[in-house]
Formats: sequence, structure tokens, C-alpha cells
Amino acid sequence: LTQGKWLILRDAPLLFVALLVICLIESANITSDIANFNIFNIAFELISGYGNVGLSLGYTCPPAAGPSCVSPPYSFSGVWSPWSKLVLVLVMLLGRHRGLPDNIDAAISIPHRNQFYLQPTKPAAPAAPAAPAAPAAPAAPAAPAAEGSGVRG
Repeated sequence: LTQGKWLILRDAPLLFVALLVICLIESANITSDIANFNIFNIAFELISGYGNVGLSLGYTCPPAAGPSCVSPPYSFSGVWSPWSKLVLVLVMLLGRHRGLPDNIDAAISIPHRNQFYLQPTKPAAPAAPAAPAAPAAPAAPAAPAAEGSGVRG
């Protein structure tokens, strides 16, 4: 399986289950605030959390609240119940630990084992025997250091 298919087979069912759980937890809000709490907004927050993107749709006051309602200055998932937020945190952890894309993204290419296989080459022809080296000249003896020169012997 390619990595894309593996991610779809492994993570998509978990994301679907998380979406169902959040919809069940937020069912009272879904029936009372149809403008904000719909399956598309919840799925958007969930997929954004899975990718650890941080993008949110935000929350606006429902039309029935009247003109005195002030929209909260935080994301749509901020108005969810604590249990729905916990499911979102678990989805974020699932997305964070899904692994590196080794063959989807060309910028991150992890070499495969067979790329390092060295093919056998033809043996080199035997080299001609080298000429004997001339004997080295004897080294000159070192001169003794003068006293007071700072060199210790």
C-alpha cells in the first residue's frame, strides 16, 4: 500500500467515528442552533484539528438571540462541550503522530534501502610491478640547542 492509501485506511475511519461522537455530544446544540452547528462546520473543525492547522470558522450569535448578543472572540470549537473538546484534542494528537510522508511529498524524500545497493563492477586489470624505490638518504643529526634560547631538550 502507498502511504496515501494507508493514511486513508487507517485514519479516515477514526475521523468518521470522532465526527459521529462529537455530533452525538453536541446534538442539543445541533437542533437549537442550525446556523452554526451543522455537520460541515464540525467536520471542518475536526479536519483542521487533524492537520494541526489552527484554522476555524468561528462562532456567530444565532439569529434568535437578538441584537444584544455579542459573538465570542474565539473559535467555533470553543463553544463545544468539554467532552467534544477532548475528542478534538485526541484527533489533534492522532494527526500530529501520523508520521512523515515518505513518498507523497517530494520535498521530504527518505531513500529506500535498494537505492544504496552497489552493482558489482568488472575487476580492474592487474597493475604493472612498481620499480624499486631508491634508498632514502640518512637524516642529518639535530643541532644541540643553545643555552638560554628557551628551547628545552
